Amino acid sequence: MLLAIDVGNTNTVLGLYRLDAEKPELAAHWRVTTHRSQTADEYGVLFVNLFEMNNLAPSQVHHIIISSSYRRWRERCATSARLTSMSSHSSLSGHQDRNAAAGG
Repeated sequence: MLLAIDVGNTNTVLGLYRLDAEKPELAAHWRVTTHRSQTADEYGVLFVNLFEMNNLAPSQVHHIIISSSYRRWRERCATSARLTSMSSHSSLSGHQDRNAAAGG
């Protein structure tokens, strides 16, 4: 499965796609509030709970894409994915941070 994460200033949107068919199929999606003070551990707990509410396991994720204009958010989501064992066997891709030079 592919987990797509779009981190915005107000909301973070997650989409989980099945890739076993000819065309990707949306298996689940969630919209949660983006909290600047939330830690990677807290996001990890949230991700696991969202998966479990839909009878899904983080270990089913083999690919992760994270889109964020701020490097710190991308790093926090990537750390959360690692903590929940999503990416222990996953490929991880991130959006280029246009604010990296400014310390985003």
